[in-house]
Amino acid sequence: MPTLNHLPVETIYEIVEKFQAVDRLVLRKVSRRFRIQVDRHGIRPRHLYICLNRFNLLELHIDGAKFKYINVNGDCVVKKYDRAWMRLRRIAGGDYVEMALNDMIGCLQHSLILLKIHLNHHFNVFMDKLRGRVHTQNVSIRFQNPCNIIAVLQCCEPENIHLAMEKPTDFFTSLTTEMHDQFKIITCTAQWKYAKTFELWGSDVEADQIEHLFHFEKFSIRMLDLSIQNAAKIKDNLLKSSTFKTCVIRFFGYNTIGIAKVFKPDYYTGDFQYDIQYSNENQKFEINCRKAPFNCFDLYIRKC
Repeated sequence: MPTLNHLPVETIYEIVEKFQAVDRLVLRKVSRRFRIQVDRHGIRPRHLYICLNRFNLLELHIDGAKFKYINVNGDCVVKKYDRAWMRLRRIAGGDYVEMALNDMIGCLQHSLILLKIHLNHHFNVFMDKLRGRVHTQNVSIRFQNPCNIIAVLQCCEPENIHLAMEKPTDFFTSLTTEMHDQFKIITCTAQWKYAKTFELWGSDVEADQIEHLFHFEKFSIRMLDLSIQNAAKIKDNLLKSSTFKTCVIRFFGYNTIGIAKVFKPDYYTGDFQYDIQYSNENQKFEINCRKAPFNCFDLYIRKC
């Protein structure tokens, strides 16, 4: 009796073309012939999240759909979440890391809108598979080791990246000496220099690093303290940049009035929260300061 595997190669390819990225990944598990044609066409997701943060389990999220690759007594079990977890296949003797990363490579053959990576385990294997350039408009990296960020960034095409980095730590943790040194290296990469936007969560930008952010169109950061000196650098340098559009700086402390006087010397109301209009020879800006959780303040600056 004829089966799917008896279909002509071009017919299988036409089937693959009509499927969405999530379904192409499922088709990859049907048979070797389907896998070859999926790889020939490419999985082509728009959004990809790679989670390598646990032993015996890897996850790929493809356009919102979740796939788990699990080590079960030396076999690889692949599950897909669609309202409930459904087992797709159990591959006897299959290496769950190898199978997950092979699917990942299939997803990276074509340009992405968003690539998110949560790195903790299997980093060396991940980098061996990654090889070459990754085409993505946005890259978000959750990291334990700052060296991992540099390695991943250097695999990304440098132009027009929207960059987000997250260090999972306690609230208001400054960059360690190692991270501070690695951050300096990151700011020297082409990917950093050509990036359009930047966000950093889980760690605080040091006072002497803020000028490295002044080429971005948009950025969002935390600082233990936003000094008068750095507020003056923002006024004299960042707000004269032709590319700058908006930023958010969360900082700890009550120096908000001193910061207000940098932009409006006659500010006198004494209110820790304010809305200021500031103009220089190039442009007008809205500057807003608002109370945030944990005795913090958010300084919003937007080009009008």
